[in-house]
Amino acid sequence: MEKILFGPHAIEDKVLGLAEKMNSLYPNEPKALYPVLTPILQGGITFFQDVAKNLLFDAYVDCVGVESYKGQARGEINLYKDWNINLADKDVWLIDDICDSGNTMAYLEKLAYDRGAKHVYKATLLKRHNCPMDLDFCGYTIKDEWVFGYGMDHPDGLGRLSDSIFEV
Repeated sequence: MEKILFGPHAIEDKVLGLAEKMNSLYPNEPKALYPVLTPILQGGITFFQDVAKNLLFDAYVDCVGVESYKGQARGEINLYKDWNINLADKDVWLIDDICDSGNTMAYLEKLAYDRGAKHVYKATLLKRHNCPMDLDFCGYTIKDEWVFGYGMDHPDGLGRLSDSIFEV
């Protein structure tokens, strides 16, 4: 049985609050310091788009694509779409839908620092309650149920287009 965890209004309120906190980091920054916002494909796109509409600073945008799941089974991390932007001396923001184990976020954080990033911020809408990753911005902490909607897919691969988040 599927149950709504967060409806569109709750998500919108949370996104606005997170964007407000993010805006506080860049008051009147010179252009040379514009950050690189990095939506993590596939799931992070919806959250990124809604946050980005509410940011008051300009930034570079460059997606990365990472696979770490085959259905519901966690596997090896595969980077299938890399940054096209030089990250040297820039703040890099990793923006994703959910932080499950923290492995993908840790992998990308290390990769960004290896490429010369000045600082890496990590932002997700959801985080599993037992995930050890420290995030700079997080909307909700959830239990271990499989969730889908708002960019995240159902175990059958569908469901990403819903404006709500459900648990299976």
